[in-house]
Amino acid sequence: MTVRVVPLGGLGEMGRNSLLIEGEREAFLIDGGMMLPDDYMVGVDAVIPDFSPLREVGEKFRGVFLTHGHEDHIGGIPYLVRDFRVPIYGTPLTLELLRGKLEDWGLEGELECIVIDEGEEVNFGEFSFTPYAVPHSIPGGVGFVIRTLEGVVVHSGDFKMPSSLTETGKRVLGEAREEGVSLLLSDSVNAEVPGRAGSEEFVGGRLRDIIAGTSGRFIVATFSSNLARISEVMQAAHENGRKVFISGRGMERSVEVGRKLGYLPPGEEIPVYPVEKSSRYPDDEVVLLTTGAQGEPFSALFLISRGEHRHIFLKGGDTVVLSARMIPGNERAVARLIDGLCRQGARVVYQGVGEVHVTGHGCREDLREMIRMTNPASFVPIHGEYRQLAHHADLAHEEGVENVIIAETGDVLELKGGRVFLNGEVLVRRVMVDGNGVGDVDDQVLKERRDISRSGVVVVSMGLTSDGEVLDGPEFVLHGVTDGETRKRLVEQVREELLEELPHLVRGRSGEEVREAVRVCVRRFFRRHLQRKPVVIPLVRVS
Repeated sequence: MTVRVVPLGGLGEMGRNSLLIEGEREAFLIDGGMMLPDDYMVGVDAVIPDFSPLREVGEKFRGVFLTHGHEDHIGGIPYLVRDFRVPIYGTPLTLELLRGKLEDWGLEGELECIVIDEGEEVNFGEFSFTPYAVPHSIPGGVGFVIRTLEGVVVHSGDFKMPSSLTETGKRVLGEAREEGVSLLLSDSVNAEVPGRAGSEEFVGGRLRDIIAGTSGRFIVATFSSNLARISEVMQAAHENGRKVFISGRGMERSVEVGRKLGYLPPGEEIPVYPVEKSSRYPDDEVVLLTTGAQGEPFSALFLISRGEHRHIFLKGGDTVVLSARMIPGNERAVARLIDGLCRQGARVVYQGVGEVHVTGHGCREDLREMIRMTNPASFVPIHGEYRQLAHHADLAHEEGVENVIIAETGDVLELKGGRVFLNGEVLVRRVMVDGNGVGDVDDQVLKERRDISRSGVVVVSMGLTSDGEVLDGPEFVLHGVTDGETRKRLVEQVREELLEELPHLVRGRSGEEVREAVRVCVRRFFRRHLQRKPVVIPLVRVS
């Protein structure tokens, strides 16, 4: 028997983490996340893994195991379960967050969601999964010890500070080490960062200090899934005699779920109010929890930064804290957000000018400790861009791991007799989500969108006879090409030039060939006059 391990996302990129592990009779997916689109993906809302290899797996596909409830690990699951109805395994918080997403899709009642407990083995035959709790920026995170007929695999999940694992977690990993770990798959996000990750308690202390020194309203933006951070803000507000208000659907849902599962203080201890009630209280009694720390368009904080929020208008004395890591690629959006908040008169505190965030991912010494705790025969870094995978691989070499492999999304790893090796690849693509469309935007569509965004679009419509006689037009519509007066002048010039060239363009050509000739003629005109190459759409009827 050979066990195949195939990353469907998350290796060589930041996000859409998903990994297929397959035997002869059983196959499972670990996570199914999404990622934010790159700048060149114009109009795309999200990118999800390519789940098409699961069709070849067929009836062997037995279920999905989730490490935790962050979007880059569960955001693609609603798209997965439209085609594959298999049980979903996760901790209570992870499954609650997933149910919220599935409710939005009308799928919540159609799936079997099974709660897993730390240290309790889930056995299937060829595979068994034993979860162990890991410290991360969201509660309910786990790694997995996966026992196969060909060896023991450890999937770290997203983690930091392995020394603070629970006693159960240490036992689970200790037993795996005694058996012999054939393969360690380990989180690489902070493989470039020296030292160790900090604790959440440190951030809580900083937030308390900032609140105590704030005369106006105190506004904190963080990820809605970071319940530990939300709890720290709620406690700090309570200690300073302030009331807690929330804005944003995601934040509202997280507070509801966090209280239900006991991760946040109960309502009778620290009440939470909707943002619209904040105007009833003095500024020095208000703490607002919101999302939007990444500068997401139309998030609550984005609207506040532009003075367009219905209930919050900033002024001198207000303090805004961005208590979240800046996701790579969002730098410009976050910079514009901070500028806007400052223009509204607020004091803005963010990582770099104040220590208001700690990472949820282990730094180099944490990663080193995980390697030492498991002592794997083979090591494959996961969850990171290629440079991060490479740094993590170097760390494994330093620790004396014999077999270190840097794999990327789509590579096929095979485990046989305790040995791991690369053996080919499967074709997986980035599946782009745009509105209700899933996978219908490809590289050609993105190129067309970029062309339109760079130089605009020109639509030319006209009717012709097969002899080239003009029946109507040509009429021109320009978008994003040039301004009013210049547009009027150029339209007259291009019309004259097209009519002059028309006999040569029509002679001996089919209708399709005439349309292409008109397109080239018009595009050449704008390139010559403006040094621009707009997209030209010829609506030419030949009768």
